[in-house]
Amino acid sequence: MLYLRVHRAIAFWLLLCSVTLAQTPPVGTSASAEQRKKTQELKERQALTLLDEALREVTALRLPENRIRIQAVAADLLWKRDEKRARSLYREVVSGLSEIFSNTSRSEIESDGNLEAGVIAYNAFSQLRFKILFKVAEHDAKLAQELLVASRPLAPGEDSAIASFDAQEREFELRIATKLAETDPQLAYQMAEEKLGKSIQGDIGEALEILQKLVDKDPALASKLARSIFGKMQSETAENNSGQSYVLARLITILTTKNPAIKNSSDQKDGKPKTTGVDEAVLREALDALASQALAMPTETNSRRPQLSRPRLEALSVLQRLMPLVEKYIPARLPALREKISEMEKSMPPGQKTFREIDELMQKGDTDGVLAAATKLPQGESQDLYLQVAQEAIRKGEIEKARQILEKLPKESPLRKNLQAQIEQASLQTALDKGKLDEVRSLLNKTRSVSERVSILTRMAGVEAAKGNQKEVKRLLNEASGLVSHRAANRMQLESQLLIAAGYAAVDPAHSFEILESAAARINELIAAAASLEGFIEVTPFRDGEMLMPDEDSNSLFSLLQMHAASLSLLLATDFDRVKSVVSQFQRPEAKASVRIALVESVLGEHPEGEGFRDLEQPAYRAVVR
Repeated sequence: MLYLRVHRAIAFWLLLCSVTLAQTPPVGTSASAEQRKKTQELKERQALTLLDEALREVTALRLPENRIRIQAVAADLLWKRDEKRARSLYREVVSGLSEIFSNTSRSEIESDGNLEAGVIAYNAFSQLRFKILFKVAEHDAKLAQELLVASRPLAPGEDSAIASFDAQEREFELRIATKLAETDPQLAYQMAEEKLGKSIQGDIGEALEILQKLVDKDPALASKLARSIFGKMQSETAENNSGQSYVLARLITILTTKNPAIKNSSDQKDGKPKTTGVDEAVLREALDALASQALAMPTETNSRRPQLSRPRLEALSVLQRLMPLVEKYIPARLPALREKISEMEKSMPPGQKTFREIDELMQKGDTDGVLAAATKLPQGESQDLYLQVAQEAIRKGEIEKARQILEKLPKESPLRKNLQAQIEQASLQTALDKGKLDEVRSLLNKTRSVSERVSILTRMAGVEAAKGNQKEVKRLLNEASGLVSHRAANRMQLESQLLIAAGYAAVDPAHSFEILESAAARINELIAAAASLEGFIEVTPFRDGEMLMPDEDSNSLFSLLQMHAASLSLLLATDFDRVKSVVSQFQRPEAKASVRIALVESVLGEHPEGEGFRDLEQPAYRAVVR
């Protein structure tokens, strides 16, 4: 989706997740599966009504980029329900893209004497175009290829800008080919070969991704593409080996295992490396090229040299991981390579040896070994490593271990403060997950920030909601509401009110509506204030009198509209007419369209599932995290 992917919004939806647990009755309650099915079908019909309204609202929007964002989201949501209409909408999006590029024509830019600004504008619109087309490719890669060609503009600027634009086009075509490889391997192969016929520089990553797909789908085509990639690498990078060892290693890995991670490149069974059915002659040549590159590197024994060159370090690391393949395919090279590896290790400075030791320990998951090795590093470097290991411990739920690592950091270190906050958040979440509300209340009492107190109280309410304790849910929400019952004076207070409204949707819908109606009025005031600044300040969310719908801006007015829509969507099945009435309170057409499409996405969108998420009756909070 084109909606926000930002930390603040994600935190909001995760909190909203816990609050809305009350929306789904536990198994065995009076609410039957049939009733839930009917409720969901009703909500989908309501969502489609809102979708039609949002698309009608699009005609009132002046900015083509706003129109196409709404249309693109609508097309994505409709694809499984009305593919014909979705395809038509995507073609309208392409027309809108053409309008954007024509509005930023080279002649207009040059007449203003601001060629650099024009290039920046073209780059921004190109990014929007690529995002939309990549979403199309998820549905139909052939359609994405067609629309890519149909929407291709003339590049503005000087030769350097044109070269950059062409490189972007090549990269995106190869990304589409990667998608195509799943359904049409032959066409994907042809597209890859066409691009490789010009140059591989800058496209190697995408070419290898296509190869990875073809290995599974068509080993014969994979063999041919691998031959082309290897040939191009040899001809175009002969004078520049920097990074080539890694690329060769990845090529070899793809050809020998279905898991392309370098750390698994020597995956074996009964002591023998796996193969994938591709032509092993290519594999043998690639291994030989890698060995030749390593053996040609001089071994540096001068103690005045502080460290090994990067290509030599890459070759050393890669070869050690690929030795089982060397032994199988080019055994004659084995003695010389072992000798070279030994020489390179001897010439490696102590610091680099420590880093290699740590890298190997981390790959094995030996955190105790990593911590012991970290004591050999300078303080600044060891602190970063302590933070990394502690974060991994938090991820695994090893909170006490993270606390022990915390004590290794200086008391005034910013890293320590950062880690302390992460540990506190993890402790809070663990207590919530286990339903230990006494521990949570203790953490709450230590919290001074109003917004943090609201978030903890609403999460506590979520725990009680899962137990079916509606009375306690309402008491906790009332406590949270008392902290921000006044007119919101800042963004965090307004976000807190929207979060509380989401909680009330299950236990007191009328109060939830009241909060959301008040929040809509406040957002209208903020939008009007921002609109009045257009033309007076350099950076503004408005252009030509209309609010822009950004892709990624966690502090935008647009994200407030999304948060409002997420809370409002929890009330769709309660009172659809009143939901529509709240939407109508937004004064500007771009605000109404934004809220409507976000409501639709909350119901019709594909929602992520993960730890802590359940199949909720009203899963609006998940709509825009994607």
